[in-house]
Amino acid sequence: MRPAPHGSAMAPRPSTAPKVTISSTPACGSRSQVPGRALRLVFAAGLALLTPLVWISVPGDTALAAGAQLQLTPDNNTQWVLPYDTAIHREVVARNTGSSLGVWYMATATSTGGDIICMPQPGFLYLAPGESERIECAADINLIDPSSNNWVSGQTHAIGVTLQFYAGDTSGDTPSGPPSATLVLNNMVTGGWPPPSAPPSNETPNNATLAITVVDQAGKPIPDAQIQASNEESRWQGTVSADDNGTVALQVEAHLRPFSSTWQQFNLVVSASGYADAYLLESPETGKTEPVTVRLHAPTVSASYQQVLDFDTGMPPARSAGSADGRYLVTVSYEDSPLPASYVESNSYLDYFDLQTGTHLWRYLLSSTVLGVDISADGQYVAVPYQGSVTQQSAKDDVLLLDHSGNVVWKYQADATNGAPIPVSWAGLPTTAPLFGGVYNVKFSPDGSSLAYGTINGLVVVLNTQTHAVQTQTFVREQVRQLAWSSDGSRLYASAGDNNLYAIDATTGNILWQTDVGGWALDWSISQDYALVSAKEGYAISLVRLSDGKLLWQYPTLDVSFALSISPDQTHFISAIDNGTAPGVAVFDLAGNVVWSVGDDAVAAAWSGNSRYAAVIENIAQSTGPSSATSGPSPTIDSVNLFTSGGELVWSKVLDTPNGPWDHGEAGVTYLSQDGSTLVVGDSANGHVYIFKGTLATTATPTPTPKSSDTLPAPVSAKPAGSPPLIAGIILLVALATICSALFLRRRRR
Repeated sequence: MRPAPHGSAMAPRPSTAPKVTISSTPACGSRSQVPGRALRLVFAAGLALLTPLVWISVPGDTALAAGAQLQLTPDNNTQWVLPYDTAIHREVVARNTGSSLGVWYMATATSTGGDIICMPQPGFLYLAPGESERIECAADINLIDPSSNNWVSGQTHAIGVTLQFYAGDTSGDTPSGPPSATLVLNNMVTGGWPPPSAPPSNETPNNATLAITVVDQAGKPIPDAQIQASNEESRWQGTVSADDNGTVALQVEAHLRPFSSTWQQFNLVVSASGYADAYLLESPETGKTEPVTVRLHAPTVSASYQQVLDFDTGMPPARSAGSADGRYLVTVSYEDSPLPASYVESNSYLDYFDLQTGTHLWRYLLSSTVLGVDISADGQYVAVPYQGSVTQQSAKDDVLLLDHSGNVVWKYQADATNGAPIPVSWAGLPTTAPLFGGVYNVKFSPDGSSLAYGTINGLVVVLNTQTHAVQTQTFVREQVRQLAWSSDGSRLYASAGDNNLYAIDATTGNILWQTDVGGWALDWSISQDYALVSAKEGYAISLVRLSDGKLLWQYPTLDVSFALSISPDQTHFISAIDNGTAPGVAVFDLAGNVVWSVGDDAVAAAWSGNSRYAAVIENIAQSTGPSSATSGPSPTIDSVNLFTSGGELVWSKVLDTPNGPWDHGEAGVTYLSQDGSTLVVGDSANGHVYIFKGTLATTATPTPTPKSSDTLPAPVSAKPAGSPPLIAGIILLVALATICSALFLRRRRR
């Protein structure tokens, strides 16, 4: 929900386009041995290609001589098929073809009156002359049109999405006057859903085949192995058995996704007596037979855990942070479904745990759910966004600093402008930030001397931890949901609602690089060298190199992941999606290939410090069973599963305490110690935090399993920023300058 804006709109100050004078004087002396005609051609070509940099308007160009001009270019994805395409996903490239900084507020609507979410969030475009930004729109079809739950095969339905842009609006209020630009995205949806009461079925037409062979480590066939295959989107499910030669031909239905040009994926679970299960993800193509070789091995790890703490927080624990030494952990709550304000204000706490002793030390009443919390490396301080009451927005007005005992050290009012415009700059051009503020997340620097926070109106602010004096402030246009520091404290990394990740110089506040990841990175994991991100209303899980912001790979998804984690040795990357859509719980290697995948709903995931184990909280909807809620979502039950990095399930426990009266939040809490012997689970279904202590023992060493087939990530779709002709023009002019310098020196020698 967009927060209630306050204050009046204020238009950005226009910039003045620089004057350009082209002299007729020869660029080099007349004694040059370079033919004059060739030299003039080189100079003219370079200047023409450099034109976008100096904002010259040429005959026939749509750019204005002064002011901003919005150009909108939509994609051509207009055809969607149920039940395979569960969401409509559209992209629009917005470009400022004018000569000054442009600011627009974007409002969205659907022809059905249903919901759709578009990035940027909260909906402001800040574009320098010649700059582009991708607008990402997506929503589940049953949210865009709730009547789609009754659609059946053979029907076709039209759904329109309208985008309206209002120039100069930084308030978030849609002006009463006409928009400065309007774009309608038409969509045709064919087909329908299986009846909700019907179990998953494999009775759909089959147009592809998985030719599966199951063998042991020595390559010997394993007869009668069981193979379970499922696809959550189409509710396809099937179980087959291998023959005496360990082979089986599994027929499935392949479907090419329109917006990512990738084939829908099937999760496979391969089991045989005496062997550890194998978890695979395959993407068969229409009309083809895909060979799949599965190599099973005997179990290699045994695990045993005992519960040492069961603490009821009263709300879904959704965010957490641990001290660098693994001694202390803090949790805060967040939930998706609304609850009475009185309940939230009485039950929403920050909780502080000692993991060494397995005890709960203290709690602080926040009186509202929050989206971030952090603890200093030494565990001596805790920072959290704070409001003190339930509000309509997730962003909070204050930042609260607590000491190791839960005492308030200071409270800093982050949104203290009362709607007054905040002077900022974008691309070196002066403007103002959106008029409403509030804090989403907080993050301590590695040495604890600084505390950063991000706001709903696009500010990244660094405070002195002791004095809460502002050290730097950086404007990144849109909501800042996630923050992280580099290990040496020299950089800050931020995710913003303009689809970009940002690297910021922590000393100066200057932006070092920005990378478009196809949506708002609501969740991420940051390691020494990489950022693993999942984009809201985007289409991929992305790996970004932190040294320069290069997008290394993207893996296609249907939904955003709220659980991401990079193993400490930076060799494995885990993602968990909370509604079971592909790839489910998936582990990738450094090249972006799926190592293993489980088709489960999951809300949290974490690696052990030694990178050997991954813990995943699975969230399963229950069709029957008791619930403490008189109304609301269906009962759910959580379980915690412990895997090796190679995908062997070594321990699992159902967390079957009664449900709370809420839906689970955007994320969950899970933590593994260095050797995996301490495991923490925040159960989003019942509001409890559990601490387990245990042992893990190696029983055998598995032979590395060759990958059954390459599941390649989708091609990276780079942000349409910058101009190839501009770069070429600069290169040509540099070459010209080099030639002229050489000739000048040659003349002097004469």
